[in-house]
Formats: sequence, C-alpha cells, structure tokens
Amino acid sequence: MEFVAQLGFMEVIVEGDAQTIITGLQAQDDDISYIGGLLAVVREQSIVFSTISFHHIRREGNKAAHDFAKNWASMYR
Repeated sequence: MEFVAQLGFMEVIVEGDAQTIITGLQAQDDDISYIGGLLAVVREQSIVFSTISFHHIRREGNKAAHDFAKNWASMYR
C-alpha cells in the first residue's frame, strides 16, 4: 500500500484470489479472527487513497499479477 501511495496513485482497485481476505477487507466491522489485525492495518493504510475497492477474482485471473509480484520480489531479495 505504501509503495502504491508513493507512486502517486489515488484511486486504487485491489484484486485478490483469497476470498476470506477480500471479504474481510470489504466488511465494515472489526474482525476478531486471526487475520483481523492484518485487515485492520490494510484498512488504516488505505485511508490515504481518495478511493479504494477490494475485489475477489479467480486464481486464473490473478496469474499475471502473481507472476509480476513473484518476479519483482526476486529482484529485491
């Protein structure tokens, strides 16, 4: 989230294939599950954007983003 904000993006669409995470980020209520802390951090960091939305996509639709992230991460290890 910080990286995207540093690039100057103010309208953000987050897509992911983890239904539980996306559903948790879309919810307005506090989450007391084991991932609740992570969701709270993401929500706190997302206030810097003028708009942000979270969308679930099937894993097949997320392949390009997964490959990009994997290659990007390997460059900075």
